[in-house]
Amino acid sequence: MTDWKELYEQYDYFLIDVWGVLMDGETAYPLANNLINDLNEAGKEIVLLSNTPDNAESLIGILKEMEIQIDCVKDIMTSGKATRTFLTDPTIDLGKTYYKIGNDRHNHLLDGLDYQKLDCYTEIDFLLVTSYEEHFMEEHNLEYCINKQVPLLCVNPDISIKTLEGKVNYCAGEVARRYEANGGQVIYVGKPYGLIFDIAMTSFSNRELRRTIMIGDNPKTDIIGADRFGIDSALVNNQVKSKLASYHYQNFTQIA
Repeated sequence: MTDWKELYEQYDYFLIDVWGVLMDGETAYPLANNLINDLNEAGKEIVLLSNTPDNAESLIGILKEMEIQIDCVKDIMTSGKATRTFLTDPTIDLGKTYYKIGNDRHNHLLDGLDYQKLDCYTEIDFLLVTSYEEHFMEEHNLEYCINKQVPLLCVNPDISIKTLEGKVNYCAGEVARRYEANGGQVIYVGKPYGLIFDIAMTSFSNRELRRTIMIGDNPKTDIIGADRFGIDSALVNNQVKSKLASYHYQNFTQIA
């Protein structure tokens, strides 16, 4: 298969990653709107599935600012939204106080829930990591929390993203990776873990795994996540092949 439009014959429900498929965080990819519009015209259902800690409303603002057309998208599922669902599960007990590591725009991620954000990490129940912060990566910060057996809740399992210019930007997953490598306990919410896929599927008119495909650029999150969940996947905009991907496409939305 060489033309991604041939997927229309195989699938009705499309889970589409955002960073790396529609944009790079700074620029919309040239064919992003072509993808969305073509799927819509073909009568397919689209749910955007992103590891961003932003809530859906914030991500909508980002996409609109980049002039990515999302009016025909059925829903937008983010790791931030999935985290709120995770933390309202009565079987989850991480405590009630947390220290947030990440961008200021994520400060209100848990607003309205029964959790308290503290300004110091010395007396907390858990760490909430939404994005990469170099200053927290200092060894004494990591060691203190690890020694106190403070669990780290990682809202974005992505290690890094790459812009069109080739610049690498680290994500929350890099903080979690180092924390775990040094003996810390990490809980991940987002791709490749099943919760975010399960919630996203509820937005489709039917739950038909065999007619659903994940389109993503990250073999370790999009592709592995789809495989674990039991759906097919297409790996795009990536020079790396994956045995788990059902299809491979280069320059999926980057080049006209």
